[in-house]
Amino acid sequence: MEPALGANCLITYLMPLSHAEKLLFKSRGIVTSGRAVAPGFPDGLFLHAYDIKFNIYNRLTIVTDSAKPEQQVVSMLFKAEGENWYPPTPSRKSERDWHTHDYVNTENRGSGNIVIDTRVEDARQRGRYIVVDTTGGFVPDIELRPPGLLVKPARSSPKETTTWFVTEPLINLILYCVSK
Repeated sequence: MEPALGANCLITYLMPLSHAEKLLFKSRGIVTSGRAVAPGFPDGLFLHAYDIKFNIYNRLTIVTDSAKPEQQVVSMLFKAEGENWYPPTPSRKSERDWHTHDYVNTENRGSGNIVIDTRVEDARQRGRYIVVDTTGGFVPDIELRPPGLLVKPARSSPKETTTWFVTEPLINLILYCVSK
């Protein structure tokens, strides 16, 4: 997000939050923090929300655990308010009637008429994470070349895009929690 920090800024699983913030921001600004209460999330996770300017994104939420003495990063979610973006291949469209358009902040559609497009890139073989992109509207599962497809939000869709980086350990914890 800070061009001077380089294009290959890498935030790793269980990196201390303060170190991640130093890598991401020259000046982090105001941070809103609170407990993560999304369905399936285990107890002890916290959300840290930042206003950002990064490509199409204007919000960043870092999910941390409550480890002592310092919280550690377990997941990140980027949000672009007012944009519908469909990521390039290898993300694959997940065909079903989706209700959730922000899994971290528990935002769901308010009407059955709203269409949510969810695409997933499974990177567990190369990086032990997946990327979940949700946006509004409908674009068929076609090969999309980089940088993907950015469109004006449709009337019957969420007017935002979220890109959620979910680590494999968090995926396993969520699956365990929802099975109980």
